[in-house]
Amino acid sequence: TKLILLDSLLQEMKLDLFYILLMASEARSAIRGFHFQDNKIEQRFGDENGHLTFNTGQPVPSQLSFCLWTYVDFDRFGGQVPIIEFFKAGESVDSFIAMLWKLDRINIDGIKSYMLPEFTILKLWCHVCSSIDFELSTKVIYIDGFDAEEIMTRDNDLRDPSYRISNNTQLPMLVRPGHYYFDNKPIIGKLADINVWNRTLSKEELRTFSDCKKVAKVRGSVVNDETKWNITGSLISEEFFDESELVCSKSNRLRNVFLPVLYKAKEDAEKACNFLSSDSLAGNFQDLDEYRKFHMEGSSNPATMAHCLKDNFFPHWISDSAENTTTRIGPWAGPFPNQANKLSTEHPCTKAYLGLEYRKSWGRSSCAETSWSASACAACTIKHTKFDFTNLLMKGLCELTVFDTKFQISNDERGYISFVGEKYTVIEYNPEDLVWNMYNVNNPSVKGYTNASLSSLLRGYHLWTIRNDGCKAEEVYLSLTRCLKDQFTCGDGLCIDVEKRCDSVTDCEDNSDESNCQKVLFDASYQQFIAPPVTNQTLSKLVIQVSADIVDVQEMDEISSIFQVQFYLHFSWYDTRLTFNNLRQDEGLNQLSVEEKLSVWIPNLVFDNTEYKLSTKIDEEASLTVLRRGNPEFADNVDLENSQFYKGSENPISLSRFYNIRFLCQYDLKWYPFDIQNCQMNLVMKGKSGDFATLETKILQFLGKPDQNEYVIETLYMSTSESSGITTLKINVILGRRLMAIVLTTYMPTIILTIISHATNFFKPFFFEASVTVNLTSLLVLVTLFVNLSGSLPPTSYIKNIDVYLIFCMLVPFFEVLLHTYIDYLRNQEESSEEGDSGNSKKKRLINRHGRTMEVIDEDPDNDEEGKWDCSWTSLILRGVGLSAENKMSKVRPLFVKSVSSTPGKDTDAMAEKEEGRSRQRRMIVCRRFALYGVPLVICFFHGLYWIIGMNHNIALMEEVRDKY
Repeated sequence: TKLILLDSLLQEMKLDLFYILLMASEARSAIRGFHFQDNKIEQRFGDENGHLTFNTGQPVPSQLSFCLWTYVDFDRFGGQVPIIEFFKAGESVDSFIAMLWKLDRINIDGIKSYMLPEFTILKLWCHVCSSIDFELSTKVIYIDGFDAEEIMTRDNDLRDPSYRISNNTQLPMLVRPGHYYFDNKPIIGKLADINVWNRTLSKEELRTFSDCKKVAKVRGSVVNDETKWNITGSLISEEFFDESELVCSKSNRLRNVFLPVLYKAKEDAEKACNFLSSDSLAGNFQDLDEYRKFHMEGSSNPATMAHCLKDNFFPHWISDSAENTTTRIGPWAGPFPNQANKLSTEHPCTKAYLGLEYRKSWGRSSCAETSWSASACAACTIKHTKFDFTNLLMKGLCELTVFDTKFQISNDERGYISFVGEKYTVIEYNPEDLVWNMYNVNNPSVKGYTNASLSSLLRGYHLWTIRNDGCKAEEVYLSLTRCLKDQFTCGDGLCIDVEKRCDSVTDCEDNSDESNCQKVLFDASYQQFIAPPVTNQTLSKLVIQVSADIVDVQEMDEISSIFQVQFYLHFSWYDTRLTFNNLRQDEGLNQLSVEEKLSVWIPNLVFDNTEYKLSTKIDEEASLTVLRRGNPEFADNVDLENSQFYKGSENPISLSRFYNIRFLCQYDLKWYPFDIQNCQMNLVMKGKSGDFATLETKILQFLGKPDQNEYVIETLYMSTSESSGITTLKINVILGRRLMAIVLTTYMPTIILTIISHATNFFKPFFFEASVTVNLTSLLVLVTLFVNLSGSLPPTSYIKNIDVYLIFCMLVPFFEVLLHTYIDYLRNQEESSEEGDSGNSKKKRLINRHGRTMEVIDEDPDNDEEGKWDCSWTSLILRGVGLSAENKMSKVRPLFVKSVSSTPGKDTDAMAEKEEGRSRQRRMIVCRRFALYGVPLVICFFHGLYWIIGMNHNIALMEEVRDKY
């Protein structure tokens, strides 16, 4: 046991000796410099500020070079910090060389200016070297080993440096670091290792001398570390700085900020640090020396001692877990207290216990404690280099504010979180009053305070009371955030992409990204009932673009002259008076709320060809959306939150709504069924609004099926017309008929009936009565078809194409009846003539009687004997009506044809009769041939001509529509 204790003691002695030797080595590498303290008064320069001056005793050289380290504590006087200036002894004129840091550049006053990317010089050592040749008019600046021309965004050559030394060049040159002649402004900070040469330095020398990774052992020929400076004023003191403090080592590129706030879970501590910088919870130490520095800073922090005390030590969450402690920490991964150096699933996190001996001040812990008694504070390690640093923005102050809007975070003298502005504003926590104070160090009457808790660290949005800031509002919400302009600040201070703002997905833990999703920003002069002004000088009216999506054509009633359409109607227009924010690429997320819909100007259109002049509606079914088309403009610091603003002149408003409306349509049936119908949906601006706005066609789509009952939707197009200064927009629906249905229901039956009618020409003369009956029946069916078809169409004052066809078809059986009758008449005359020649006084005729052949004898009534004509035509007719032979004479007077057997007239010329017989035969042959061949030719010719004309007309109409639209 004694040996173990002795060995432990020797190990501690070796480590103590190592650090003693290290401190001695650091002391030998101390760098001479000067500390310029703040006078903490409103005036820029007071007697206590004094000057740091050296009279070189040499005239102004033709070549001048200088190098020095700069460290700025605070810039409270106007955004520029003096570095060094050179002037002539005994002259009251301006210095001939003056170098300054400015907010966005490094500047040789009046000669050269280098614009730099966003950078900082606060709380940071920078090494600057410059070389000027007055005769050759050359000037070069190196910053931390880099040529300013390599890192600048642009430069600005002001004047030739030679003009600054044109007179009295023999006067001794004076060197005055940390002062600017123009407004007597001193630096608040430190300067070290000042060297001046009366020659130019090569670029290689400038690069080597200005290298920030080490302090170059150089000695200026005019000014060096042995120069005896003349110091006036009590606020300038000579100091020696450790070389390790100046160089841009890893430890100097990082800054530990201690949060005197207890957190039960490591996750909460990480969120607090993420407010300052991403993944910045202190830890991940590479060696024991890094941890020692962290331990010493935390143990000397008064606020940590006051708020983090737990059982005589001060626990802090650190980012190293048990899993990587042995691999990353290395030398300090030993157990505490009495824990094995291995991964622990029960205690995967690590705490540092400040206040204990640093080599035994860490240990494993669970990542979320169950009680506040086991909670721990936190520290954040943030990057702090010239071009990689954390800037916090104060958003919500007015444009006239005298407060700074950019801040850097640090611990103040009491160890509390402090936010230091880029110029003259400081935000500090007052533990006595439990408030955060913001004040202007140059004007103490300009101040503000908020009752936010210490644990808030001013994350998120807080109500501030502002005094004497030049802004009207005394109570105002402000936000201190590190979020970039394209990021949104959550209520807990964390940042998300601004595109995730109001996207219907919660990304902030407090849901603040989905609250207050207002899309429209109204100008104070906005009037809802006045149409937006026209910005394009070439237009006299506001243009409203109209688009439509036809979903379905539900009803087409030719008799009632209507057609019913289901459709979506879209309007889009620009309102230059509006500004939009929170717009997303997904236009479905850009819908306006009910309140916004009722507050913006919306065009009101009338469906002009409806029975009751219906108009467009703005109700809960209407969707009002902003279409993101233009590029955003980002919010400035006046706005409380980071937003993307979109101009109303670049991003149109779109109104969409579903309608199911019956429109009036005048069907033109002159060419039915080869007609093309153009049914329209007419829209006009309502009332006097047409004087200020006009309609313009955009996109028309048909989303339904083209086949609509007996119609087919051939095409759709939009057109506009203007009358009396009012624009009418017409949505034209071109309808063609389905001919197949009409062919099957109209043309095919009529053709069949015509063929049947014509087929009677092939009946034997014996079936004359059947032929007549068939034709009359066909005629009756055709008339019925004609009447039904006419009843299904609206009555018109003109003859329709289908009427011509049906009338022709009705004429066919009618003509056939006449033709058959005439042929039968000729045949009867021929038979009578033949019987007369044979001396037979009776006319005999064979007829079809219910499928039986019967011979009918017709006698002359003058030679009639009683009961001789029972089989005559009269007898048959009487029998057909139910009369007997006994009462035939009392009810019907029969008609007789002169008997064939009667004695021929003695005055009849036999030759004339024969010639007449031959004439009858010729006429009968002609009629028969015409019936067999002429009639079908006429029918076929008519049908061919009818269909050719009809189809050509239909095709011509379609081509006209397509060519025109």
